[in-house]
Amino acid sequence: SNGEFVPSESTLYGILRTLEKYKLIRGEWMEVGGRTRKYYEITQTGKEVLKELREEIELMRELLENSF
Repeated sequence: SNGEFVPSESTLYGILRTLEKYKLIRGEWMEVGGRTRKYYEITQTGKEVLKELREEIELMRELLENSF
């Protein structure tokens, strides 16, 4: 996997269910090409949490850069 995180399908769907439970994403079933699939979109709450997490990661990155 070249150092990349490659989750299994069951792990991925577990993550999606958790994100949906906390209202960070919203899932909607749609029929496309004769197949029913669930599509997800990020909610406003999810966008706010994502923004906060990005800011925290940037702060950690800066702290690590300045530590060495």
